[in-house]
Parts: sequence; C-alpha cells; structure tokens
Amino acid sequence: MTEADFDPGRYVDLERFPIHDIQSAEGLDFLSRCRAELADTGACNLDGFIRPEAVLAMAEEALALAPLAYVKDTRRNAYFTKDDATLSPDHPMRAFFPLKMSQLANDAIPKTAAIQQLYEWDPLTEFIRLAVGLESLYRIADPFLALNLTYLKAGDRQPWHYDHNEFTVTLLLQDAERGGAFEYAPRLRTAEEENFEAVKRLFAGSYDAVRTLPRQPGTLTIFKGRHAMHRVTEVRGQRQRVSALLSYDSLPDQFASDETNAFIYGPRVAAILAARRAGEERGSL
Repeated sequence: MTEADFDPGRYVDLERFPIHDIQSAEGLDFLSRCRAELADTGACNLDGFIRPEAVLAMAEEALALAPLAYVKDTRRNAYFTKDDATLSPDHPMRAFFPLKMSQLANDAIPKTAAIQQLYEWDPLTEFIRLAVGLESLYRIADPFLALNLTYLKAGDRQPWHYDHNEFTVTLLLQDAERGGAFEYAPRLRTAEEENFEAVKRLFAGSYDAVRTLPRQPGTLTIFKGRHAMHRVTEVRGQRQRVSALLSYDSLPDQFASDETNAFIYGPRVAAILAARRAGEERGSL
C-alpha cells in the first residue's frame, strides 16, 4: 500500500466514529460523548474504532517488525526516579517493580504501514485535539518518539506508573490470550497532593477504586494518566499483546534529546544517533 492508497474508511468505522466529519451533527454528538467519558472516567475508550478485518492486517504488519524492537527487562518505580535513600524504606517512591516489554521506535515503522498512515491522518489529530480541549495539537516531530509499537509476550508487564504527559493515545492491535489488562486508579493524585498513603494501599492491593478498561483489538483509547496511576498486568499465553502509542504535543516541532531516545530505544537508536553526530562533526571540519 502506498501513501496515496490510504483509505481511512477501510480501517476506521466512520459510521460509529465520524471523525472525518466531526463538525456534523453526528460528529458533534460523538465528540460530546467522548468528552463526557473523559471527564467522568479519565478515559475515552473507543471499542471497535478499527474494523475487525483491518486490525488483523495492522497486527500482522506490527508483528513483522517485532524483531527490530528494543527488549527491556529492568525495574522502575512509578515516578521514573532513582532510588532515594533519604526516604523511608516503605515510601512509594522507593517501591521498584519489574518492567518487561519490547518497544519499537517510529523510524523503523514504514511510511506505508497502515498504523503510520492512520497516525498521520489529519482528521484523527483534530479529533483528539477537540476531545482533550486544546487550542492546538501537533504530531510529535521526533523521528523516534512520534509513533511507537509495544510488544508484551508471556511474562511481560508494565508496572504501576504515572505519565509525564497530560494524555496518551493508544491503539490495541492484538490482545494477549490471558492477562495484559489495563488497570488504573483515577485521580489518585492531584497537582497539589501526591496522596502517598493511597499509593501505598494501591501497591499493597487494598485500594478499592481500581478500574479495568475493557479493551479488544481495534480499541482506540485517549487516557489521562498524569494523575491516574496505571499498569498493564502480566501477559500469559502464547499470543503477544501488541499496541501502538501515538504521541502528540500542544507545541509544534517537539523533539526528545539524543540521551532520552538512546535510553528509551536502546542500542539500535543509540548507534544511529552516534553516527549522525559523527557526520555532523566531520561536516563542521
């Protein structure tokens, strides 16, 4: 499929989700419902956004790229910080959990891949902008960070964490046979209060306000994760859990640092960045 061949209606169920005509009566009604769901639950969860036959093809494309993904097997806390020995041993910021997954950077996803063309489809960006209530929204310009694919095989999981961004957009391409559930604790913290005592209860399994998002392959989710701690539970069975992460910013031309990209995406991207720097240095001589 070439870029010119991309037909959004072949992939997106535009009758149920009329983002191509968002200012129509049907589009505005859909937008209103998505905004209300975001306000009520912290997530707009669009089950069936991608047609069943299309999501199978998109998953196949993603799985063919899996060997290029960076395999992560480490431990981290929910705040993406280093251990702080000045805190008490039971402080939530000192609780580190296994992180096991694989992640593929945008540069390795072909421009002709359906997920790439969906990401670059302007009506999708505009719908997300309206749903989250921003004056402007742009796809991330960083060649690695913009669109990512994540893979969780048996034994993999993403531990409890907050997001740095106000919201994330994910598309589930393939679910696991068992496990791989998206769980979250809405409004666990605020901008003013970290609510560490509630976080302790969450980590101990005694926090009773945890929700699970029902997600099937083809579900697009807009999720506000800056104040809602969330995780993906351990995957079990032979089938991988495969998701796409679509990144946006309210400012144009946003790039991550070379150090950040090398850390997130591993040796393959680190080598690309090192070669680029070497070329720039030779060019400056």
